[in-house]
Amino acid sequence: MTARGRGQRQRQHAPHPGTEQQAGVRRRAPGLVVALLAVVFLALVASQWQGRQAIGRVIITGASGLSLAAVHMVVDTLADKSVRSISLADVREVVERLPYVRSASVHLSGVRDITVDVQERLPVAHIVVQGGELRYVDAEGTVLPPASIRTGHNVPILQSSQGDTLSKADVRTLAAMLVAAAQNLDPVLYQSISEVRLDGARQQAIVTTDEAVWRLPIRDVAVARQALADMDLFWKRTSTRLDMTTVNEIDLRWRNQVIVRYKG
Repeated sequence: MTARGRGQRQRQHAPHPGTEQQAGVRRRAPGLVVALLAVVFLALVASQWQGRQAIGRVIITGASGLSLAAVHMVVDTLADKSVRSISLADVREVVERLPYVRSASVHLSGVRDITVDVQERLPVAHIVVQGGELRYVDAEGTVLPPASIRTGHNVPILQSSQGDTLSKADVRTLAAMLVAAAQNLDPVLYQSISEVRLDGARQQAIVTTDEAVWRLPIRDVAVARQALADMDLFWKRTSTRLDMTTVNEIDLRWRNQVIVRYKG
């Protein structure tokens, strides 16, 4: 056989460059499948094991005396139940039906514990309802039911300047104004507000503070917010130079103006 013939035969029997790599992949493929199945199996076993565990602790965060007792009445029933038997979404829905709870989240923490995070409806004012009972009002103007525990919220009282009962719309309007006040006033100035009276005929709120009476426009929340920002600026820049004990009234009903009326 010639040298040329032998070279041709050698070339015919030489392995393809990718053949060995493909064979290695085929050998590894069953191993990868087995490892994946093992991971899935272990995850399934772990999930079933956790589902059979009894609830250990129920941790409540964010709840004060306003809602704590009511939240406990809901979640304390979960003790010793299995994790699998509990719907966290259902628990959250029941907690959010409580009058002093604005929103809640419920989640597993660790293997056996459940955490309930509560966002409360915090009072921004008081109001006197029929029968003379004092109730809290939240930021949305909702009149809340009697609290199981009276808390130390220092909030003003809402009234009508005519002495009649405030409507739900009136309460919402004044609550929105107080929220704007909390956002735009220095905390010291905001805490000096003790009473807010609605003068519906003049579309104004008469605000009683420790130092003077303010008159605020309430026809629009944005207008009231601007007037409160003007008041905050005036208080920070000039009140320290004025004898506020001689001031009777501060009129904020005109944009970018603070009109001071003195006693006597």
